[in-house]
Amino acid sequence: MSVNRTQLALGLGFMGVLALMALLVLVALSRMGEIHQRLETIVEHHNTKQELVQTLYTTARERIITLQRLINETDRFAQEERHRELLELASRFVQARSRLQTMALDPVEERLLSAQGEATGEVRPLHQRALEMALEGERDAARRLTFNRGLPGQDEVLSALEQLSEHQDAESRRALDSASGAYAEAWWLLLGGGGAALLLGGLIAAAALYRVNRSQRELEREKERVQTTLHSIGDGVVTTDAGGVIDYMNPAAEELLGIRAGEALARPLEAIFALEDESTGRRLDHPVREAMRENSTLCSALPAALVRPDGRHHPIEHTAAPIHGQAGRVVGAVLIFRDVGEVRRLSRQLSYQASHDALTGLINRREFENRLQNALESAHNEGEEHALCYLDLDQFKLVNDTCGHAAGDELLKQLAERIRGRVRASDTVARLGGDEFGVLLESCPPERARTIAEELRETVRVFRFVWDNQSFEVGVSIGLVPIDSDSGGLVGLLAAADAACYVAKDHGRDRIHIYHSEDADLERHHGEMEWAQRLRLALDEDQFCLYHQPFRTLNPALEGDTGFSEVLLRLRQEGGEIVPPMAFIPAAERYNLMPAIDYWVVDRVIRQLESRSTPFGARERVSVNLSGQSLSEPATLDRLLKRLDASTADPKRLCFEITETAAVANLTAAGDFIGELRQRGCCVALDDFGSGLSSFAYLKHMPVDLLKIDGSFIRDMLADPTDRAFVESINQIGHIMGIRTVAEFVESDALMEALQAMGVDYAQGFAIAHPTPLQGIPLPAGKVGNGQD
Repeated sequence: MSVNRTQLALGLGFMGVLALMALLVLVALSRMGEIHQRLETIVEHHNTKQELVQTLYTTARERIITLQRLINETDRFAQEERHRELLELASRFVQARSRLQTMALDPVEERLLSAQGEATGEVRPLHQRALEMALEGERDAARRLTFNRGLPGQDEVLSALEQLSEHQDAESRRALDSASGAYAEAWWLLLGGGGAALLLGGLIAAAALYRVNRSQRELEREKERVQTTLHSIGDGVVTTDAGGVIDYMNPAAEELLGIRAGEALARPLEAIFALEDESTGRRLDHPVREAMRENSTLCSALPAALVRPDGRHHPIEHTAAPIHGQAGRVVGAVLIFRDVGEVRRLSRQLSYQASHDALTGLINRREFENRLQNALESAHNEGEEHALCYLDLDQFKLVNDTCGHAAGDELLKQLAERIRGRVRASDTVARLGGDEFGVLLESCPPERARTIAEELRETVRVFRFVWDNQSFEVGVSIGLVPIDSDSGGLVGLLAAADAACYVAKDHGRDRIHIYHSEDADLERHHGEMEWAQRLRLALDEDQFCLYHQPFRTLNPALEGDTGFSEVLLRLRQEGGEIVPPMAFIPAAERYNLMPAIDYWVVDRVIRQLESRSTPFGARERVSVNLSGQSLSEPATLDRLLKRLDASTADPKRLCFEITETAAVANLTAAGDFIGELRQRGCCVALDDFGSGLSSFAYLKHMPVDLLKIDGSFIRDMLADPTDRAFVESINQIGHIMGIRTVAEFVESDALMEALQAMGVDYAQGFAIAHPTPLQGIPLPAGKVGNGQD
């Protein structure tokens, strides 16, 4: 306005205009105060929240890394140190979150913090379980739990914290934008008031300009504080004008871009900041241009890499948003980005570890099943032919037991390399667990699959493993299953391959067995597997029952003898049907369940002898059968001896029957065990004596108390002179050695009279008594867990 117009305005109504200007100045000052307070609050609130969220993010990430280090630690003291670090990180995390919860949060912040809390609540038990497993020495199980479930849950926690941080940045920027708009409004208001003051008078104008200048200085100080905040954060921040020319860059951006701010200012952002798709290398559109063009905030959607001016690449995550001036007009843009190279490297490493076997470098069972499922779907949907090979090493246990686990691991690594080298590039080789491997032959007809399987078998057969100057031959049994449109599901396919491999082992090892749906060997195998499951359930739920069959004393010289009674095992089915032992003993032997069953029987017999309501006579001796598997397992024998030592029953009333064939097959173990039993006062009987070809030769090496003459000689001895001569010879040699004799399968009075005339000491069979159930067997306290009690 001109001075004349000011004088005219003053002349027309100086007092009224002066009052109006005073009002305008007051309004402007009020607005400036509000702006000042808002900026102070924004900076303080943002700094505190950002610090707390960064603390949450850092401690959460360090906690999962520390947990992994703890799992991998083998030293107990190192594990305890890692455990202490975990507790400290957890404390820092809880304190930071509690502080954040006490602050004023908007609905989005509350929702994201709640999401983080829920994610943390879901993952915390998994981490705690993994920690416990690691501290208990179950590191492999802890790794699987961490990789399969803990890490995905931790990613959800970190994702919620990242979203919370981004939201706080966006809210802070919006608040700054709002304050800038308010500042502009106040500025124009003051300018208007100043202009009016110039029109109305120098004093009013001078006063207004003075207040404006003072407010401007305050705003400059607030701006400086905001810039200091931006300088201190770890994310790179770059702002541009509406033309995309850089007008601000913080130190973090300088470091990430590899260029000083002084060199970058007033240059187009495209000149120093370019993006590529990290997986394809394709150049991406510039986020700042897109954000200003679309007038919206844009976040990185693809894994992007920053291309620096010096040509170096850095994986980053970025967010670009327009800066609005008055009336919502876009006056520039802000770009925020952070280096995520370490996070992505760790993610790739965890992804690899989740799908590969750590020892051999082959893919693991989980990834193999995924690829096998894809092959099944292509066979069902597109009619393609594939094949599955299930490989089980034949002599791995020998190497492992002879040379130790280090040798076993080296053997697995060398064989894995050889197997991988014998298949096609399109095939998949996996370690399924222990000494078992899987090979998926894709687009492979049955004839070609058989050829490849034979090449694999031959590769392993000719391989010689050398360790500490010892050379080992290692064979492999292979189950081969064709995959076509008629194949069933994944579980059935793997079961068929495992069963075919089992049949290959059962037929002599180092061979291939091709699966057929009507294969009699596979049907037998399935039947034994079903029996094995039923027997495990019987051990768990006490479905076995005991019968007993007494001996009769034939030798008049033993008239004062207290007698014997043999305990016999039966299985009671759900309908009450009693199953004889020969229906389930073969399956029990096949799946190594006999030691558990033997222990169950011995434990129940000892409880009978300890009970006041025992059905046995006061001094009657009780005979219990032991299997060959129990004789060959020192751990089982130790448990039986410990059970005897802990019992209050008289050990002289217990007699253990060992078959001649089992004793001869485990001569050293049998001799040691017989010595331990007799030292405790127990009686030992050699069952089915005479069935072996060298019975008499071995007898002098086994100090037994009873010889139970094989029933095949007893049954026909009245009609067969050869059988009669065998019985007489066994009886005479037994008596010469001071061993009493027992005749089995005595089914007639005539047989009993003939045996008594020979001088046989005891008889057992239907002519004396049929087996009858033992009633009221005392049960152990609590449920039997797995047949081992």
